[in-house]
Amino acid sequence: GLYLNVGLTSGVLQRVAVDPTSGSLSDTRTRFLGGRPVKLFRVKVAGQTGILALSSRGWLAYVLPSTGRYYMTPLSYDQLEYAANFASEQCPEGMVAIA
Repeated sequence: GLYLNVGLTSGVLQRVAVDPTSGSLSDTRTRFLGGRPVKLFRVKVAGQTGILALSSRGWLAYVLPSTGRYYMTPLSYDQLEYAANFASEQCPEGMVAIA
């Protein structure tokens, strides 16, 4: 499906289903990520587009291709400010971030 992810200044991430024909919004899901405004970054996860949501804590949101299920996984890192994908010969799918 088609989804809209919105990071709020209150530290909440909203994920809303978007009807591809009418553009109507439905099935709003919310998750409190931390006390800081949420920043969203598009990243690649297992070859698919995912979202890195950064607040007081970082979360990786993605759909696992083998199951089609949506996952949100907390990251075990200090508070991060920015992130981006990178690839190299040694690391074909990686991320770099600054704290």
